Amino acid sequence: MRTAVHRTPRTVEGKLSLPGRSTSPYFARAFASDVLSGLAPPATIETVRLVVSEIVSNSVEHAASSVELSVRADRAMVHVEARDGSRVMPKRRAAHRPDDENGRGLALLDVLCERHGARPTEDGKVVWCDIATTPAVPDVPSERRLPR
Repeated sequence: MRTAVHRTPRTVEGKLSLPGRSTSPYFARAFASDVLSGLAPPATIETVRLVVSEIVSNSVEHAASSVELSVRADRAMVHVEARDGSRVMPKRRAAHRPDDENGRGLALLDVLCERHGARPTEDGKVVWCDIATTPAVPDVPSERRLPR
């Protein structure tokens, strides 16, 4: 596994090369936590860990190739990319039973990410996600706000 991390006071970018093994999601989660430590709030880091686990697991299971993980962040957004060697794009599938282990990945990304998608590359594809570092706060009319 190769890693590279570049930090500035307001941004961070990390890259991790992973083998196509069942242990790769574990290392991807730990790497994402390390990259985002000190920049993103703990709740955002947990969300990113879940997203990273999902997309790296899918790369390992469906692409059967190595995975290049990239995590880029500033104070507003985290951008995650997983590059693998399969040209097959993610497809929405339905879980048919409550205990099905497959069929929920894209629905999970719909809920956790501001945006997500996939794009083909010369040698495979990139699955990407954008996750807000702070949850959106609904605009509450002033008469409903709590007094200070």
